[in-house]
Amino acid sequence: MAVPFEYVVKETSTNLWRNWMVSFAAIVTVAFSLSFVGVAALFRQEVDHATARWQSGVTVAIFMNGNVTARSDPQAKAVESQLSNMPQVAKETFCNQECAFVEYQKMFANDPTLRGAITAPSQLPVSFRIKLNHASQASQVGAEFTNQPGVSAVEYAKGEVEQLLKLSKFLQVAAVVAALGLLVSSVVLILNSIRLAIYSRRKEVGVMKLVGATNWFIRIPFMAEGLIQGVVGAAIGCGLTTFFASEFRKLISENKIQLLQPMTASTGETVIIYLLLIAFGAIIGAGGSALALRRFLDV
Repeated sequence: MAVPFEYVVKETSTNLWRNWMVSFAAIVTVAFSLSFVGVAALFRQEVDHATARWQSGVTVAIFMNGNVTARSDPQAKAVESQLSNMPQVAKETFCNQECAFVEYQKMFANDPTLRGAITAPSQLPVSFRIKLNHASQASQVGAEFTNQPGVSAVEYAKGEVEQLLKLSKFLQVAAVVAALGLLVSSVVLILNSIRLAIYSRRKEVGVMKLVGATNWFIRIPFMAEGLIQGVVGAAIGCGLTTFFASEFRKLISENKIQLLQPMTASTGETVIIYLLLIAFGAIIGAGGSALALRRFLDV
């Protein structure tokens, strides 16, 4: 039996209006459930971006011996040549004695005693500053130049880098687990909400079966109803996701959690997540209605 489009529109709108309280409950469930999933998905993307930003900012400093005072020195040239052939190195800069003196003065601008301990650029060593492709490469690069002729020390924040790598990995895994867990919880909550809505109208379904309506004739208006509830709920969920994500970023900023500053997913990534939420709301709304109807159609 073909299901007329006009019948579907009329029946769906009538059911939504007649059972507006149940529909409202289903929409609210979808909205809040998917908003938490959306926040978790955005959080994962933003953690990935924040991790990439701080990893690209990790610097390794190679300090030369006091007898090396210029980039043209053979020992400095040897280090420069080695750096140019290392795939781990994203960028290399040379800091001469004047550069080191300016840095020293800025570093101890609020400590007259230490600032006055160095009075001329010639008292400071020259150095190479290296930016890496990945923070985890710092120890490997540092080991390459330890005890090398002309090199007095290799410095990088080893402890901080290791802690940040562990924290970053933990946050990435936690974000994925949270998103999956919330997704499963959302499915359960939404399906239960739809099942209750269908159960409240089980007599109506039974009457339609008794007068000879086919399963699809009964099923399609309910699926259309679930589809609308799912899409509307998901759209509201996208708005709630934006609000919750904004508040979370504000919390990060106020507490000055450096690893997660600034946390921003790109517009394209945000749009994709929102489209997926709406698609998921539509699928679970229509599919959930169809599944919930099965027990009442087997008469």
